[in-house]
Amino acid sequence: MRKMRKKAKMGKRRMAAGLLAGVLWLSAAVPLTAEAAAQGADAGGLSVYVDVQNGLDTNEGTLEAPVQTLKRAQELARDLVQDMDGDVTVCLRGGRYTLEDTLRFGPEDCGRDGFDVVWTSYEGEEAEISGGIQITDWTLHDAEKGIWSAPAQGVWSRDFFVDGKRAVRARAESLKALDVDGTNGAMILDHTGLPESFARPQDLEVTANATWRWYLMHVGSVSEYKGYMVVQCTEESWKWTGKIAVPEPGGYNGILTLENAYELLDQPGEWYLNPDEDRIYYMPEEGQDMGSAEAVLGRLEELFWFEGTPEAVVGNITLKNLAFRYTTWLEGDEPRGLHVDTLAVMAPTGNGGRVHTMNGLGAVSGEYLDHMTVEECHFEHLGGKGLRFISGIKNTRIAENRFEELAGAAIYVGNIAGLDYYASESEEGPIRLTENNEISDNYIKDVCVTYLGMPGLVVGHAARTVIEHNTLINLPYTGIYLGFMAGWEKRILEDESRIECRDNSILCNYVENSMARLHDGGGIYVSTRYENSLIQGNYVVKCGGNGIYLDDGTRGFTATGNVTMDCLRNFCYKGDYNYIYDNYTAAAKKEDLDLRTPIGDKPVYTVENNDLWDEAAVEAIRTAAGAGQPDTPQSDTPQAEGSESSGEAQPEETDEPAAASSEETQSGAPQAEGSESSKEAQAPEADADASPQEEQGGTKVPAALWVLPVLVLAGGAAVWVIAKKQKKEG
Repeated sequence: MRKMRKKAKMGKRRMAAGLLAGVLWLSAAVPLTAEAAAQGADAGGLSVYVDVQNGLDTNEGTLEAPVQTLKRAQELARDLVQDMDGDVTVCLRGGRYTLEDTLRFGPEDCGRDGFDVVWTSYEGEEAEISGGIQITDWTLHDAEKGIWSAPAQGVWSRDFFVDGKRAVRARAESLKALDVDGTNGAMILDHTGLPESFARPQDLEVTANATWRWYLMHVGSVSEYKGYMVVQCTEESWKWTGKIAVPEPGGYNGILTLENAYELLDQPGEWYLNPDEDRIYYMPEEGQDMGSAEAVLGRLEELFWFEGTPEAVVGNITLKNLAFRYTTWLEGDEPRGLHVDTLAVMAPTGNGGRVHTMNGLGAVSGEYLDHMTVEECHFEHLGGKGLRFISGIKNTRIAENRFEELAGAAIYVGNIAGLDYYASESEEGPIRLTENNEISDNYIKDVCVTYLGMPGLVVGHAARTVIEHNTLINLPYTGIYLGFMAGWEKRILEDESRIECRDNSILCNYVENSMARLHDGGGIYVSTRYENSLIQGNYVVKCGGNGIYLDDGTRGFTATGNVTMDCLRNFCYKGDYNYIYDNYTAAAKKEDLDLRTPIGDKPVYTVENNDLWDEAAVEAIRTAAGAGQPDTPQSDTPQAEGSESSGEAQPEETDEPAAASSEETQSGAPQAEGSESSKEAQAPEADADASPQEEQGGTKVPAALWVLPVLVLAGGAAVWVIAKKQKKEG
C-alpha cells in the first residue's frame, strides 16, 4: 500500500547503502549510528534537519546546521519535492516544538512520483509537537486551602496539565436535580456540600449524561429557594441542549456535574481559570511543588491540518515517531452549549432545525487525503481528539500509534454526511468516499475522559477499510464504531444501486472495559448498510453494554469467531441480512437482544452457535487480538461461568425484545472478499482438538539463526558493488 515505483538509480543507491549497513553492523557488532545514517541521507540532498534548541532558521537545514522551526523546515521541504528521486525526510531532533499556530499542509507539501515526504523524529530521540503554553510564576494564593495562582498569559483554555497529568476543572459531581422547570431551564439542586453563592455564576457549566449522549449547558444565574439551590441555565443553551439532556428529574443517567467556579476548587488536582483576571488557580496534588512543576495550558485546537480539496488532494506524506501533546477544544464555549451525540455535535441550523456535524477537533486533522501514513506516533494529553481524517480519505494507513489520556476520541476516519454515503448522487461523490484504508496495531487507553459520548475508534461512511489488531482499554462509551445514521433511512435498504460503502473488516481487536459510563452502545458497534463486511476474531471483555451491537438499519455484516465475556449482554442485533454464528460467549447479565427488522416479509438473518466455549480456541483468539503493546493485558484465560459486567455506572436498560421473529431463512454467510487483511488477522478455527501450536504449522526458526547469514551475504554483496563502482569510476 506504499511506494508505487522507484527510479532505478535511486533503487541501486539505496540497495548499496542498505547492504553496506549490514557490513558495518557485523564488523562493529552495534547498529549503524543515527548520526552516520543521518549524514548519509543528508549527502543525498533529501533531508531537512530541525533542532528546536540549537537550530537557526537562517541555517541551511543540514545535520550540522539545522533550522529551528517546523515552519522553516516545511519551506525547505517544499523546495526539495520539486524534483524527487527518493523520499524527502524532515528530521526533528529531540525536544518540544511549541507551535504558535496550526501547521497547515497543502498540495505543495506532497510527495511525488511515488515517493513520500516523511516527518519523523531523529533516531533515538522524541520530538514533541505541542499546542500548549508553559505556565510559570506560581504564588501561594490561599495558604489554608493550599491554592496556588499564576498568570494565564492571555490564553483561554478548557484543558490544563500539570506534571504530565490532566487537571480537573473545579467541580461538584454526582448531583441530583430534585425538580426541573423544563420550560424555563431551571434545576433545583440539593444545597448540601455546595457553596452558598458564586462570585461569577456566568462561568458555571452543567454537564449531564443521557443514554449515549453527553451534554454541556451554560448557567445564567444561581439563586436560593427554600434551602435549595436553583441553577438557571441560559436560554440558548437550554433551548438547544438542556431540553434534551434533562427533560425531567431522572430523565438522564442520574448524574449532573456543576463546574468551573473558584468556589468549587476544593480537591487536589482541580483548577479554575478566571478570564477577567487572566489567572489560573490550582490546588496541587500531594508531592507537587509548584516551584518546579511543569504546568501546561492547552492553547491550540489543532496541531497539524492537511488541507486537501476535491480538486487538489493532499497525500504521500508520512508522520512517523512524533509525539502530539497539549491541545484544547473550545466548542463548549458556544452559547448553545454542547451536545455530543456519538459521532456528532448537534447544532442549530439557520432555519431553526438541528443538524449533525462531526464532533471534536483532532491534534492531527485533514480531509481529501490519499496515501497518507501515520505510524509509531504518540498522542497524549489532548483536549480534543487524537487523529481526525474526514471526507475523502483514501489509501491511508494509521498504524502502531499510541493514544493515551485524551479528552475526546482517539481516531476518527470518514465523515457522517449523507453525501459521503450516497457518493453516486454528487459530482464530487466519488472523491468524498472514504476507501481502501488500514487502521491497525494502535494502542488506545483512557480516552474520551471529558466528552463521554464519543467512541474510542470511529470509521464513518467507508468502503474497503480494515480495522484490525487494535487495543482499546477504558472507555466510557463504545469501543469501535463503524457507520452512522444514514443507514437507518429506508431508501438505502431497498435500492441496491445506492450501496457505496462495502467490504469493510473489523478483525482481531482487543476491547476491554467499554461502556463504563453510558449505555446503548457496545464494545464493537456497527450501523448502516455495509455490504459484504466482516467482524471476526475480536476479543471483547468487561463491556457494560452489548459486546457486539448491530444497530438499526445494519445490513451486510458477518460476525463470527469473536469472543465476548463479562458483558451486560453479548449481542444486540437489529437490521436484516446479517449473519452471526460460531462465536464464543461467556454468561452475560442479560440475554441477547433480538430486534431484527426485516426488509421483506421475514428476516434474512442467521443467528446460531453463539454459545461456544473452548479454552484453547478462546485463548488463541485472545492472544492474537490487539496491538501487542507491552502493557496489553495478558491475564489468564477468563472462565466462561460466573462473569459479571463491570459497568458500575450503568443504569438498567429498559428496552425489551420485539415480538418473536420468524425463523432464520439462511444458514450460510458471505465472506468479506474485499478485505485484504493478512492471514494472521483471521480468527482461529473453532476446532477444539487443534492447539495453537499445531495451527502454526511447525516450529518457528529463531531469527538469530537466519539473520546473521543473510547479513554476511549482504555485506559481501555491498563490498562487491562498491568496489566495482570505484573501479569503473577510476
